[in-house]
Amino acid sequence: MAEALTTRGFCGSPRTMHTGSGVWEESNCYLDVLIELLYSSGLPPEPALAVTLSADWEGDQWTFCKFNDEDLRCLYALDIQELNPWDDLHDHVVTQVQSGHPVLIEVDSWFLPDTRGSAYHRAHVKTTIAVMSMDPAKGVMGYLHGTGAWTLQDADYQGIWLRAAALQQGALPPYVERVRYGNPVQPDDRVTYAMQALQREVARMPQINPVEQFARFAAEPELAAAPQQNLERVHRFAFATFRQIGSGAELASHHLRWLSSEAGLNLLDVSQTCIELARLARAEQFRFARCASRGKPFVLSPLMAELWDSMARDLRNRLRV
Repeated sequence: MAEALTTRGFCGSPRTMHTGSGVWEESNCYLDVLIELLYSSGLPPEPALAVTLSADWEGDQWTFCKFNDEDLRCLYALDIQELNPWDDLHDHVVTQVQSGHPVLIEVDSWFLPDTRGSAYHRAHVKTTIAVMSMDPAKGVMGYLHGTGAWTLQDADYQGIWLRAAALQQGALPPYVERVRYGNPVQPDDRVTYAMQALQREVARMPQINPVEQFARFAAEPELAAAPQQNLERVHRFAFATFRQIGSGAELASHHLRWLSSEAGLNLLDVSQTCIELARLARAEQFRFARCASRGKPFVLSPLMAELWDSMARDLRNRLRV
């Protein structure tokens, strides 16, 4: 079977995110893969990032932020729907890709070459990729993951689908979605909708400072107990908290900068506050890791909560929410 590319291929617009020059190289697998999917379609991801502003403390983790489905429809004419894998999962994906639909699917990072140095052939870690091309005859698959476009083949191709088939037969199948392209809206309409989305998400921002709530949780002594045995737990905790806070703030900064440029809003100072929060979250993540490695108590810098307060207050005042 000949290689089947999606309608958008792997070309795209110049990137302002995922260039390696930001504070946080990655956020979470779902946000990152859709950012790359938009870039590959020649569309700017920034208008859809208002959702990062309403992230909250969930009691034991920061919000694992995802794009709003309606935003994707209104801003880009992208429709994402769950697939029901009633037959062989591999064949379902081939069918969708041949139809020009990228497929978002949870897979095992063990088989993803772009995770070399972390999970590739070292650890079984669930993550979401976008399958962009399939060539079953050659055993080659093109996919988006993290901060770019990649290819896997041969043993990794066989492994990723054999593992998926085994899960499908013996347990719940992975979560699978297809992406269907429509006709993108005009840039002016995109700006208008993005401004409405910003207003909506600022209205949804927590009334109680979520960073203060996180600070109390992070100070619990058991998080730093037995660090040698709990090193992997420390990494998972940092991903669920510091990275989501910091990367979300950086993505919010991109959104506010884009609106400042495209809509003429004066939000550059708030965007800078978001970047400062992103940088401090990264610094605090490293400090937490050092404290955990030494079994010492950790107290989050109060400046993180102050920066969140400043961001929320300025946005509410500017938008009169």
